[in-house]
Amino acid sequence: QLIARSEAEITRQVERLEAALTNMSQGLVMFDATWKLVVCNSKYIEMYGLSRDIVKPGCTLRELLKHRAERGQLRHDPDQYGVDLLAKLTAGQTANLIVGTTDGREISIASRPMPNGGWVITHEDITERRKAEAKISHMALHDALTNLPNRIFFHEQMATRLAHLSREQKFAVLYLDLDRFKSVNDTLGHPSGDKLLRQVAERMRGCLREGDTIARLGGDEFAILQGLTQPEDAIALAARLIEMVGTPFDLDGHEVVIGLSIGIAIAPTDATDADRLLKNADMALYRAKVDGRGIYRFFEPKMDALLQTRRSLELDLRKALVNGEFELYYQPLVNLVSQEISGFEALIRWNHPRRGLVAPREFI
Repeated sequence: QLIARSEAEITRQVERLEAALTNMSQGLVMFDATWKLVVCNSKYIEMYGLSRDIVKPGCTLRELLKHRAERGQLRHDPDQYGVDLLAKLTAGQTANLIVGTTDGREISIASRPMPNGGWVITHEDITERRKAEAKISHMALHDALTNLPNRIFFHEQMATRLAHLSREQKFAVLYLDLDRFKSVNDTLGHPSGDKLLRQVAERMRGCLREGDTIARLGGDEFAILQGLTQPEDAIALAARLIEMVGTPFDLDGHEVVIGLSIGIAIAPTDATDADRLLKNADMALYRAKVDGRGIYRFFEPKMDALLQTRRSLELDLRKALVNGEFELYYQPLVNLVSQEISGFEALIRWNHPRRGLVAPREFI
């Protein structure tokens, strides 16, 4: 009776083990110390499309690998692959590696030694997981609308180039902003604006050479990293971009004409860190817009001083309204025939506490 209970318990344990092996998400093979197969689950057989007549207890590692090669499921020479694997495992190493199959899958293989000799090796198909991870990584560094690199990616590229820039090398950062883009959104709607941004991105990408990088920083702002052999390269690219973006676009039958303004900063001449370099290109862009739009401007050191003055003026303006520093002046209009005042202009002056009277052309 005791023996019967023991046999029943053993049977239950075997059934549980078989159930566990059958329902594993990984393929599993177990070899003894002489590298003969002890256990193999169905997942492993299905994963590589193998024959159960060959892959069964007693089958050697070499025979198994040869069978996998014959089925076209082993990229490497089976003998060499077996030698390399045996060398690692015999040395007592726990092996973890990712291998590619001939049908484009990626398999994670983990090998673990058993206390009494032999090895347990699991095979997990991680193809979809790797694809998902790659997609998430791509999404984190790319703009969803245009599929261009985003600001984070662009900043990393600038920092990398600056870190590996030799004394003779230079590169340009072009900061680009679309002119009259807002009117497209206002008149045709945001879907048309999105379509326009995609078309703009394609046109600008077509202007670049191999090795150049374009990114969408946000809204209708873009940036380009351009390797330079001579300063004229940046001028040629800027002119080409302005021409290409200035050519009419077709948005579902609507002809749309926009423009492009560009600010250019040169590394390492204008800056040696990524943040400053992009900021300097942005200041040059601001100058291009002030000077009439649809043009490019290179960064100049005095631009920083002018921008700081402008920012200081903006801050003071906020205080001026609260503190009542604006004064109204009236300029009469006189009718020379009747010698009577026929109207007047209302003119505002800013009585700045430190700078005195500031004319409207300076602060409007």
